[in-house]
Amino acid sequence: MPSIIDVFKESIDIAKDNYLKLLGLYILIGVIFLALAFLAILLTAGAALGVVPGISSPLAFIPLVLIVFIAAILISPVWNGIYYSLAMQGMKKNSKTTLDKAFKDSKKVYRKMLWTSVIQTVIMGVILGIIVIPFVLFIYGAGSSITLSPLLSLSALGITALVFIVVAVILAALFFVAVPLAMLDGSSGIGAIKKSFRIARKYFWSIIGLLVLAGIAYVVAYVITEIFALGFSAVNPLLGAAVSLILTVLIESFVVGIVGFLPIVFYSRYVKK
Repeated sequence: MPSIIDVFKESIDIAKDNYLKLLGLYILIGVIFLALAFLAILLTAGAALGVVPGISSPLAFIPLVLIVFIAAILISPVWNGIYYSLAMQGMKKNSKTTLDKAFKDSKKVYRKMLWTSVIQTVIMGVILGIIVIPFVLFIYGAGSSITLSPLLSLSALGITALVFIVVAVILAALFFVAVPLAMLDGSSGIGAIKKSFRIARKYFWSIIGLLVLAGIAYVVAYVITEIFALGFSAVNPLLGAAVSLILTVLIESFVVGIVGFLPIVFYSRYVKK
């Protein structure tokens, strides 16, 4: 059985062979989600200022932003499926990867991935919400009756943040192959989530290791981008911002590809073998 380093290296190799495809996908996805985020900002600002027709209360923008959020959920399985297909194509020796095949593969399992993704999002949202809500209620309740000391507030925030991060990592491990299973073996919904949980329990620390490597990759990409951006910012702030944006696209598109390939490579090398 290969090590998690081998799995990570194989994902890197597939990403290198498909870099231009990953770059194009990243830019396309970025434009789509930037447009959705911009729409949400416009709706929020418009509602707050009362300039959006038919909206008189700032709270009225919530359903509109929810629509944007739902749109993002509907789009995500498409590009996730493309990443998964590229990984599966890339693992075949002497096989040429194509975006056309990746898109067709994604379309075939779109509903299954969407259904699994929705259930996963709800479960994770509820669990993580249960962690955050007590902190919010504590701050609100205590703040309305007594004056909280900065130390007490920071302690409560620190404990909440620590628990949130630990639980979020555990959930990420448990759901690691839930959505990809639609493409890997046709599983979906609760069945895919249960299977993902069983796999995660068996290979828990291996998956945690892959998540740590993924996190390190993102940190390295961020540090490299910031170092160059700060250097150019010393010459000209606008030049620094431009360099930061360009490097973010060039480097992060590669890292996102690696991370997107990990569940497929892991499943093929660990579970199938």
